Amino acid sequence: MKRILIGFGDYKDYHLAEVPDDFLAILQKRFPLDLQACASSNADYLLVTIAVNQECARRGEGGKALRRMPSVRELALDIVNQGFRHVSKVHHPDRNGEVEAQKRASDAKRQLLDACNKLKVDYEPGAILIDSTTIRPPGRQFSEGITDDDVPF
Repeated sequence: MKRILIGFGDYKDYHLAEVPDDFLAILQKRFPLDLQACASSNADYLLVTIAVNQECARRGEGGKALRRMPSVRELALDIVNQGFRHVSKVHHPDRNGEVEAQKRASDAKRQLLDACNKLKVDYEPGAILIDSTTIRPPGRQFSEGITDDDVPF
């Protein structure tokens, strides 16, 4: 079964089953089980609609949001930040450390954070990303002068 991932907002890179109930309710409004909306939609839109409504049904029967599984990038950032805090406890001038050592530690942290942010998110092969291409059915029309770029969903 294909995994559905969130590609925007506060829950970017979360799996559908990991988002909180309030965010899932927002998605259910965006992806209603509506024949007219789904009739001219692409396959990804249909799969997302089914998955969102299936997850709502699962939770309606007592299911809970799954515990968040962090990505490799998120774990790397956490390791760098926690490691910097540990090193700062030893080298910070307020703790009888050397100013130059703390500057080097800060520079190392900056370089490592830059490297972490370049890591690719480890999506599974075939995963579907809920983003601007799947957020609304194809052919949705807006008022004159409004484009897809003006609408957050």
